[in-house]
Amino acid sequence: MLITMRPVCSENIYECARLSITEEQHNESQIPEMVELLEKLSGLQDVEQQTFYAGETMVGYAAYEHEVGTTEYAVLYFLIDERWQRSGYGTGAFQQLLDKLKANADCTMIKIRYMDFNEAARALYVKFGFVETAESDGYVDAILLCQ
Repeated sequence: MLITMRPVCSENIYECARLSITEEQHNESQIPEMVELLEKLSGLQDVEQQTFYAGETMVGYAAYEHEVGTTEYAVLYFLIDERWQRSGYGTGAFQQLLDKLKANADCTMIKIRYMDFNEAARALYVKFGFVETAESDGYVDAILLCQ
C-alpha cells in the first residue's frame, strides 16, 4: 500500500496523540507517550514533525531536525503504531522520510540513534544504507551520507 507523509497539524494532532508503541518498546527505549512527545517538540523551531498514512489511516510518526549551521539532519523519532508494526509500513514510511530529507539541497548527512537491542530498527536502517558509527550506553549511532 502507498504510504504518504503529512505534517503534524491541528487537523491530525489528536489522531497522532493516539499512536502508540508496545509496552516493551516504551520500557526499553524510553520514548515518551505521544502526548508528551508532541508537547515536548511543539515549541522547537528547528524540529519538524511528520505523520505517515496508509490510505486515510495514520500508521506512524517521525520528528527530525536540521542541525543549525550544518548540512546534517537528525532523525529524532521514528515510530510505527503497534497495530501496524511488522506490516511493511515502516519501510514505506522511512523511504518517504529519507526522500524528504534528501530533497534538501544542503543535506549531506542523515543521522539516527536507536537502542542496541532493537534489531528491527537496525535491519531497517541498514537496508537503507545507514552505517553504524558508534555504540555506547545501550545506543547505536548511525549515519547515511547523501549525494
